Amino acid sequence: MPSDKPSLKVDDLVVRFPIRQRGEQRYITPVDHVSFEIKPGEVLSLVGESGSGKSTLGRALVRLIEPSKGSICIGNNDVTHIRRSTELRGLRKNIQMVFQDPFASLNPVRTIGQHLKILVRKHQGLRGRQLEQRVIQLLDTVGLYPGQEVMVKYPHEMSGGQRQRVAIARALTVNPSFLVADEPISMLDVSIRADILKLLKRLKSDFDLGYLYITHDLASAKYFGDKIMVMYGGQVMETGTSKEIVDNAVHPYTRLLLASTAGSPRRERVGETSLEAPDLFEGRRGCPFAHRCPFVSDVCRTEKPPLVEQVHGHAVACHHPVLGGGNRRHDEE
Repeated sequence: MPSDKPSLKVDDLVVRFPIRQRGEQRYITPVDHVSFEIKPGEVLSLVGESGSGKSTLGRALVRLIEPSKGSICIGNNDVTHIRRSTELRGLRKNIQMVFQDPFASLNPVRTIGQHLKILVRKHQGLRGRQLEQRVIQLLDTVGLYPGQEVMVKYPHEMSGGQRQRVAIARALTVNPSFLVADEPISMLDVSIRADILKLLKRLKSDFDLGYLYITHDLASAKYFGDKIMVMYGGQVMETGTSKEIVDNAVHPYTRLLLASTAGSPRRERVGETSLEAPDLFEGRRGCPFAHRCPFVSDVCRTEKPPLVEQVHGHAVACHHPVLGGGNRRHDEE
């Protein structure tokens, strides 16, 4: 049955920040002309190293950061530059964020019940017994029970995994259509990471939730994501279905990530020419990965590669994609 929930569409999004360098104001662009769409009930896994622009993009979607250019649309509503509190409240009823550090995202002087009650009261108008029952229901939904006992606890009295479940329950209080999950398992014990991913996957099915799942781990990106989008230096390097990206990656950067992922079937050696961070300054030229790419040529340093579809649904931004599973450029084979 078709969903009546809206799609989330991002078109040519740019986020830029001013910095001063040697007395001169310049700009860096951690999100540089990024476009994608997430349909109801769909998970887009956003993958890349630290500093690739993933979290900045996620925060821009929920308007914690103001975009500089481009558009963010939920259904037919352009929410890119809304400012009024009523408009922002409407946006955040559609899209919520689950942060990386569950302890930092919770107020240490409020009980778990207080964290949830204030939002349920504000957004659903419930009071008294109905309010308490709704909070208990939310805690039960994320696997925290008995709810009556959990409600009176403070964040420091709970484990990291339990705190992240509270953060997820808090995001669900407004019945959102989308969640931005910013590395929600990276600060948790390995033993409970799978449980949180299973919870997110169940919520996707139960509530027809769409996700932008931000991670540096391609293994969890494949497990949870319907599609994978790889970012480096603020730009999209490669995008496609999870299976297509993991089995048939053609961008040297994606193959480098796969080679460094524990348990990955792709264990080839991918050479790098530098370990320097990417150039994020506005006006940069060429491919952001050129300084590290083993297949770099003059055109890579001077011309930004367009995002071109290789096969249906699988696109890559690379002048020299590694085709056919080989280790050489296609024009050298």
